[in-house]
Amino acid sequence: MRARCNISTSTTVTASALIFLLAIAGSAPVAAQGRGPLPGPTSADLHGELGDGEESEQVNGLGIDEVGLNRADLGDSLRRDLPTRGSGEEADPLPFDPADISSHPFGVDPARHPRVVHWIRYFSENARGHRRLAGWMRASGRYADMIVEECRRQNAPEELLWLVAVESGFNLVAESHAGAAGLWQFMPRTARGRGMRVDDIIDERLDPEIATRMGIAYIVRQQERFGDWMLAFAAYNAGRGHVRSGMREANANGFEAVDQREAVYTNARDYASRIVAIATIANHPHLFGFDDVIRDDAITWDTVRLPEGVRLSLVADAAGVTTEEIIALNPSLVRRTTEFDPTTVRIPAGTFEAFVAAYDQVAERYGEEHELVQLRFGETLDQLSARVGVPARVLRAINGLRGGTHAAYGDELLVPTRGRRSLSDEATRADVVVPPDAFAPLGRRRVFYRVQRGDTLSEIAANFGVTAGQLANWNAVDADSALLSQTTLQLWIAPDFDLSGSVVIPEEEANVYVFGSEAWQAWQESSEEQQHRRRERHTVSAGETLLGIARRHGVSSADLMRWNDLEDADRIRIGQELIVSP
Repeated sequence: MRARCNISTSTTVTASALIFLLAIAGSAPVAAQGRGPLPGPTSADLHGELGDGEESEQVNGLGIDEVGLNRADLGDSLRRDLPTRGSGEEADPLPFDPADISSHPFGVDPARHPRVVHWIRYFSENARGHRRLAGWMRASGRYADMIVEECRRQNAPEELLWLVAVESGFNLVAESHAGAAGLWQFMPRTARGRGMRVDDIIDERLDPEIATRMGIAYIVRQQERFGDWMLAFAAYNAGRGHVRSGMREANANGFEAVDQREAVYTNARDYASRIVAIATIANHPHLFGFDDVIRDDAITWDTVRLPEGVRLSLVADAAGVTTEEIIALNPSLVRRTTEFDPTTVRIPAGTFEAFVAAYDQVAERYGEEHELVQLRFGETLDQLSARVGVPARVLRAINGLRGGTHAAYGDELLVPTRGRRSLSDEATRADVVVPPDAFAPLGRRRVFYRVQRGDTLSEIAANFGVTAGQLANWNAVDADSALLSQTTLQLWIAPDFDLSGSVVIPEEEANVYVFGSEAWQAWQESSEEQQHRRRERHTVSAGETLLGIARRHGVSSADLMRWNDLEDADRIRIGQELIVSP
């Protein structure tokens, strides 16, 4: 047995009073982020221009606002709402009185930069731009205290907060089409290059504290290299190699000269200008119509230190909150379990005492330890429940699956090793109807597959090593039409085909009826008589599950779902009347 967890009772952490408990190896700055194609040289061309023995960086991308915040077409909408103007093309009066600008973020006087003015006008005068920035300003409250505190720790301007607005909109799990993720939108390769762990177990890009520390460190280093915050932003967006080579070619230093001579990509110059524009507006909200924006409450947490192998669902039970709440605070734990000893886990602020009091009792219910069980092809969560002896609702809670969420075939699900019931798959023979004159290939064995919701002919065929055309011919189905859930298909598979990863009905365990035959007619008549004679029904009571009802009546849960047109085993309600006999 595993030793009880070592719960830390001495540290309570909130985003406004941050103590960095999760350290990662190295202190190198974070590389610039790739977000998608830019005009001009390819990223390979630019990698060759880095020189000086420095590691090449991703330079072929945009900020997440260009590829789309939460995968929306934000970049296209920005360009559609307000055509981009180059330096020197701004002819309209300033949208503000320079005398009213009491502070210049990053030391930049916005009145001296037409491109910054351009974006101030967009966010303050364009309806869509105003709504977008108001949304970012509201969302900034979630992590503003944490980000500002880290800025102060690294002697960086507090307005770096608004780089996160442009990158992710303060969405902790934002992901770009190019694969950048987290508040600061790190690409996997560049994150790993800076000492962050990114794999199918831990993704530290999604840890707000680690990502913030590394993102600010990178920006600070770029500012030290270029001596200009706006050039540092351009380097974050397009890569320092591109910015440096552009400055050399144009014989320019300072963002103003680089912008006038168009020495770096327009996207990168707009990216830097947007950050300054937003920071200027945020510092003077009353001048630009944002004084009524109320920021979201800060996301705060307490922390506990747990041993390896503790499920987040168990943490949620002990803290008295939902698994989704714990996952939202710990998205970097990709497998929804602690993966090293000890692991610092965040729980909602104010739940620490309840967690300490309840943890041992909760851990006794299904145990701390678990195993990963792979969902076989054609297997539902209800069938997995029967296979492992754990109620489906418990499997959903442990794995953070909401009521309507379906795990995909091949997914590895957490299953507790204790508290299981001894359940076995139903032993009743399955009735299967097959079309007449189906061609049976020589040297192959026949099995039957019960179609699950969402299955396609091509996916089924690929799983069993046959073609979609063969599968359609063997079952006389239309290859272009959708398959009906809970119907059965016959397959002839290779004798040595491994079926351990699939759920099938062996031929020897099936009652096979050829459609239209005398045996089929007799079966139909018998089935109809039985249905009229004994169509038993059951009224659902509090605490009952579909699996329990199926066991009580000696039928399979799959039959109950089919007889009652149920799509989800967990979607039964108190007082519902279910058909429980054929």
